[in-house]
This record gives sequence, structure tokens and C-alpha cells, in this order.
Amino acid sequence: MEPDPNQIRRLARLCGAGTDAVGRHSHDLCAATANIRWRGPAADRFREELASEHATLVRLTQEILSLGNSLSAHADWVEERDRLLRGLEVRIRGWAAAHPVTSPLPGVNASVLGQFPPPLDPRWEALAVNLRRAGAVF
Repeated sequence: MEPDPNQIRRLARLCGAGTDAVGRHSHDLCAATANIRWRGPAADRFREELASEHATLVRLTQEILSLGNSLSAHADWVEERDRLLRGLEVRIRGWAAAHPVTSPLPGVNASVLGQFPPPLDPRWEALAVNLRRAGAVF
């Protein structure tokens, strides 16, 4: 099963949406507690722990955003790879149709092919390389 770039992008968007919500809530909590007039060692400890937790949340949201960016980049790569493989398949199949085994044309013909790989199989790249080495132009 091939990866679906749309599903990958959906996951990337979820990363962004989730981090926005966490960042807002953490900021709101820090802002709300900054206005409390609570004094003493317990208040100081609470504020220190809150600042530490806020810093951790900021770091984690940045990591999640980075993951979302990586997912988006991967979706782009998958789409580009699919376009490349589909294009090779179309060109090779077209070349094979124009150069059948019984072709009177000089040069290489479809007898060098064997079986075609399934759609989106990376072996289309190897087949293209081998055909070009044999002299095929497509």
C-alpha cells in the first residue's frame, strides 16, 4: 500500500492545530496567574513550576510543529515520487507499444522488457535506466 499524501498532510495540519491550542492555553494560564496577588513560598514555588511547565510546553509544541513540517515535506516527496513513477510507466509503456518485439524499426525493441512492474513500483526507475542503457529513447 502506497502512502497517501493527503492523509500525511491531514496529520501535519493536526500537528499545527494541536500546538496552537496548547500554546494559547499555556499562555492564558501564565497570564491569568501573573495577576494573582498570592505571596509567600508556596506562591513562589507555584510560579516557578508553572514557568517550568510553560517552557516545557513551548519546547514540545515546537517539536510537534517541526514534526508537522516534516510530514508536509514528506507528503510533497511522496507526490513528486508518484508523479515520477507514473510518468516513467506511461513513457515506457508508450515506448513498448511503439517498439513491439516484432518491430521492423532498427534498434532495441520490447523484447528486452520482460514483465512490467506494478504501478508506483520503484522498479520503474531501474527499468528506465536499463532501457536507456540498451539505447531506448522515451
